[in-house]
Amino acid sequence: MKDETESGTAGPAEMPASACPSNPYECEFARSLIAGAIGVWQEESLVAQMRIQLSQCAPCLLALDAEINLRRVLQAKSQERAPQSIRIHISQTLGKIRLDGITEADL
Repeated sequence: MKDETESGTAGPAEMPASACPSNPYECEFARSLIAGAIGVWQEESLVAQMRIQLSQCAPCLLALDAEINLRRVLQAKSQERAPQSIRIHISQTLGKIRLDGITEADL
């Protein structure tokens, strides 16, 4: 039986060990849980609940951890800024582009 948490993700239901094919791509329970992690991966308590739910299957747990780690890396990298020299070069290059004769219809 699944409980709903405040964010709407599945609560403490556990993976039925006999139903897991030990392949996260074939395991419907793991796939749905990992898909649910997309919106809550920043909330440590919810991630801990998901890890408990997948604790019976190491491959599914590894897939969840990989998804969460990927999202954390992407967020960290998306907040980095390009070096000042590159930003100046891009700005100068864009300033040289001639837009004469281009209308809104061309865009």
